[in-house]
Amino acid sequence: MIQKKKGVSPVIASVLLIVITLAIIGILWKTVLPLVTGGLETSQACMDVGVSINEESGYTCIDTTTKKVSVHIERGESEGDLEDINIIVGGCGTSTAERVKDDLSLEVPGSLESKTYEVDAITDTGGAACDPQEVGVAAVVKIGKTEKRCAEVSRTTLLECA
Repeated sequence: MIQKKKGVSPVIASVLLIVITLAIIGILWKTVLPLVTGGLETSQACMDVGVSINEESGYTCIDTTTKKVSVHIERGESEGDLEDINIIVGGCGTSTAERVKDDLSLEVPGSLESKTYEVDAITDTGGAACDPQEVGVAAVVKIGKTEKRCAEVSRTTLLECA
């Protein structure tokens, strides 16, 4: 008995492989590209705002009597759109963050400006106030309609106010 086997021709098989490969590339492109460009856009926006703590001014310190932390924040010459600033106070094994505009109802510094902000000392889990050891700042930028918190860009050890 003679059997006639019919298979897919090599041309059709090659065309199918190319179509499947292009479909996979298209799906990956649509999913991976927004992740990469969104991350790059956020990183660039965070770098553009130029926020840092001025340690030399003597205004970044802790008043051990009132348990208030003063932090002197400055901006370089920047064109970035700074929405807010997180002031992160650390000590007693924990940290808290205060937002300049949202929590303190104050304005953020403009390009080439510096401002000093005062925040309360953090408390430990028992509720007793403790002396913070360090303070840091992280910018909050707006990209489109979404706010993005940048990584902490400046951190310093607190000294007692003079």
